Amino acid sequence: MKRAVIIGAGVAGVTSAARLAKAGYRVTVLEKQPTPGGRLAALRRDGFHFDMGPSLFLMPPTFAATYADLGERMEDHLDLIRIDPTYRVHFHDGTSLDLTGDLATLTERLEAIEPGAAIGLTDFLAGGRAATTSRWATSWAATSTTGPSSGACPTCPFCSS
Repeated sequence: MKRAVIIGAGVAGVTSAARLAKAGYRVTVLEKQPTPGGRLAALRRDGFHFDMGPSLFLMPPTFAATYADLGERMEDHLDLIRIDPTYRVHFHDGTSLDLTGDLATLTERLEAIEPGAAIGLTDFLAGGRAATTSRWATSWAATSTTGPSSGACPTCPFCSS
């Protein structure tokens, strides 16, 4: 049996280990922290629980592809609920900005704070989409048994494709 050692039990390490194990490898995962999770860690102190990781669930198709590659459906393991606003930014002057997935509303809110900001947002989103779509599709096609056009995430409420 082939063997593999994965250093780090964050999302990438655990995902790599699972895929290698599915492919028949005997996998050992080494982690310096007392628990897995990497940047998804939590801090428990004085009876309080603080999530230290990401605030937003990004790239749902990538997660769905990983589940599919392991013979599972993401929707069978995660109850995803869209929230709005997704994020609230507090400014030094006491004002705040609620970020939303509704582009028209977000554009309106940004324009109220800084006229012309909508153009910057549009350019930023277009550049990000072009860069990540290209890299994501290439990566997924190379590593996934389902492929980028297979509809591995057909029921995911967060996927537009």
